[in-house]
Amino acid sequence: MTIRYRPEIDGLRSIAVCSVLVYHLKITTGSAGNYLFGGGFLGVDMFFVLSGFLITSILMREFNETGRISIADFYQRRARRILPALFLVLLLTLAAGAAILMPSELIALGDSAIASIFFVSNIYWVYELSAYGATESQFQPLLHTWSLAVEEQFYIFFPLALLVVLRWFPKRLNLVLVLGVIAGLVFAQMASIILPRWSFYWLPSRVWEMMAGGVLAGLTRTSPDLLRGPMADRFMPYIGLALVMVPIVSLNLDPAWHPGLLTVPVIAGTCMLIWWNAQTSAVMRLLSSAPLVKIGLISYSLYLWHYPVYVYGRMIAGDPQLLDYAIWIAISFAGAALSYRFIESPFRHKGRISLPTIVRGFGLATVGVVLLVGAVHWGRGFEQRFPRLLAAYGQSEMDNGFVGDESWSVLDSLAPGETVSGSNARDPSRSERLRAWFPAESDARNYLVVGNSHSKDTFNAFYLNRELFPGSAFARYAISDEFFPADVAVLRESPNYRNADEIIVSTRFMGSLDGLRRFAMQLREDGKALTILGPSPEYASRDNLPLFDWYKRRAPQGFTKDDLAALAWQERVPVSSELRRELTQIAEQSDASLHWKEELACDRTRQRCHVMTPDGLKVHYDYGHFSLDGARWIGRRMHDLGWF
Repeated sequence: MTIRYRPEIDGLRSIAVCSVLVYHLKITTGSAGNYLFGGGFLGVDMFFVLSGFLITSILMREFNETGRISIADFYQRRARRILPALFLVLLLTLAAGAAILMPSELIALGDSAIASIFFVSNIYWVYELSAYGATESQFQPLLHTWSLAVEEQFYIFFPLALLVVLRWFPKRLNLVLVLGVIAGLVFAQMASIILPRWSFYWLPSRVWEMMAGGVLAGLTRTSPDLLRGPMADRFMPYIGLALVMVPIVSLNLDPAWHPGLLTVPVIAGTCMLIWWNAQTSAVMRLLSSAPLVKIGLISYSLYLWHYPVYVYGRMIAGDPQLLDYAIWIAISFAGAALSYRFIESPFRHKGRISLPTIVRGFGLATVGVVLLVGAVHWGRGFEQRFPRLLAAYGQSEMDNGFVGDESWSVLDSLAPGETVSGSNARDPSRSERLRAWFPAESDARNYLVVGNSHSKDTFNAFYLNRELFPGSAFARYAISDEFFPADVAVLRESPNYRNADEIIVSTRFMGSLDGLRRFAMQLREDGKALTILGPSPEYASRDNLPLFDWYKRRAPQGFTKDDLAALAWQERVPVSSELRRELTQIAEQSDASLHWKEELACDRTRQRCHVMTPDGLKVHYDYGHFSLDGARWIGRRMHDLGWF
């Protein structure tokens, strides 16, 4: 089933995809934290409206002509439209990842590829990006597939729902669609306030955008001349274009308002440009111009190609410049043009490639990707792909993803029946809440280390050196930096808190310290001693790498270990004078001991900081968390300084 070709629709696709392409370059402007085309991500919302309009129009045309909607034909059209280019980009992205990515990153890429194939990547990314210490979105090659998942999930139920309305309530179609838009918008706004990350990625908050396009399709069927006329056809497109372009060019949206009320102008503007489409308008002639139409035709492939190209380009370039951006865009356009010509177009025509061929081909491709990803897991990311790096790192693990996971292994081994990982950075495990770790009827002094993921590092330092601390026992309890009263109440009920003689606060101290002040006073009331450990030393990265890894991979010839220590001093993030003053004040008011963890690694006299242990092993796996080797060394340093 087809509808009349409208070139201005491809022009709108061009605006949508180009907005997204510019936004994802992440070119900063004069305002701190703002990007060129700060609202460029709204191009995805435009795509949702366009998709809703076209799909609803096609389905309604089919129903009007045949009295039915063939769900099988619909899904065949979707498969021909979506899958060929998607599989091509997935396979090329996996191939490039095999050459570029660290083993843990390749494993994660494989998982995201599986999520993309089965159109659940929007759900996958909610959990993946919410994980503590998650890789930044700019370094996730398949993150952009979330929007495909949303769209395909919508089209699982929408044709059936539309068929029911057309067959049983045909006169209420427009009302149903309008009510769907209103209810969906209200839901999206509420969800964006309560659960902004979920609202951005999940289907229920995006339904109203596709249904807005559906409303236009319904009006085209029942009221094609509504609000149209010479004056409206001439001037309304200008208003629509302004509603689209002003937010895209200038808006940096608060996540609590998108998708929601602040998304409405772009949705309304897109609808206006679809509705008032008379070629008497200069806007329509612009949208129908050959350059915009050609970009619009390849917009789907262009959307698929650009994000992995950008991600790998950013990894290779480190600090990208304008030339890098130009190269990325050129590669994206070239790949999109080729895949449109040789992949998208042939698969769309039933006469060229039969349905059985498509079913067999994509069935085998799906099985092949699943088996490939399984092999990547089995081979632990195939680290042997990088023999030079393996030799350079020696006994240190080159993959910081694995190092970070390994840093949780001590706590995991002490928690039977559950898995302790980064999800327990600020939330206590069941073992920490309910199980007594300290030996019963012992003369040992019991230390409970509390805090976020940095408390995990401090606990590792003690536990891995427990022979250096005879007469002492250690446990750990996860809690947020701000020591919220409800969290502290649960902590004070835990058996390890009740049995502890001394509480060691080891965290990053982000945000307000009012909670820590209250907690310190409660410790005095409970008869617990308190030691506060100032934050771990933190360092800026070089070429998006922790300093140790930069040294092993990219340091210039002749760069020595002492040079690395001097560089670490220069790149350290000093503890602010305000934090020093506040922690000192809290310690004095609560009779607590106060030590500064930066003193364990940094020598102010020599102006050196050590991100490498004396025997040449990695101390940190990111900005400031300790590897197990680093924790062993830090624990020995605390012992040698007589802190405990």
